[in-house]
Amino acid sequence: MDIYPYLGIAAMNTEKVEMGPFVTNPLTRHPSVTASAMATIDTLSDGRAFLGLGRGDSAVKMLGWRPAKWKEYEQSIHDMRSWMRGDPVEVEGAPGPVALSWADREVPIVMSLFGPRGAKLAGRLADRATTECAVSVLSSGSTRTFRRPQRKQDGIPFHLRSALARMFRMTWKRLATGAAGSRRSSRI
Repeated sequence: MDIYPYLGIAAMNTEKVEMGPFVTNPLTRHPSVTASAMATIDTLSDGRAFLGLGRGDSAVKMLGWRPAKWKEYEQSIHDMRSWMRGDPVEVEGAPGPVALSWADREVPIVMSLFGPRGAKLAGRLADRATTECAVSVLSSGSTRTFRRPQRKQDGIPFHLRSALARMFRMTWKRLATGAAGSRRSSRI
């Protein structure tokens, strides 16, 4: 089943819940289609939408494809952010810039990441980030903060500052040694 109709229903029947796909990718749908869907959900929810975005690892592997190349992934983030704001974007093969003239908000992008390269990209481009493997983020050496300050109600996305990094290292050690149950960091 497609997620976007259900997000529309949730948007019109809730008042406080943030919502978005967790996660989609730039390969199984054209980024302009994803941006349009998310701008619509954001409008319906009065600004409560977020776009969970990854390279497409598990989703595209099922199709026999490879995840988006890093350069393409980064470009898709820039393009989707622009479209969701209503800004025009040059698209290869299109007769002119493509714009969603009715879109007018900044929809937060939550990056699903893995590894040092993903952590660095999230530090530059994401509003929030999540991962299944905290150790890969912490070992990346990335100390950048995300585009916007985290809000208390955002849960605990990876906001890579030294004190928080130490806390995650200690938690990861406890998980690795079996001292705590296995949990994924997620933002649904």
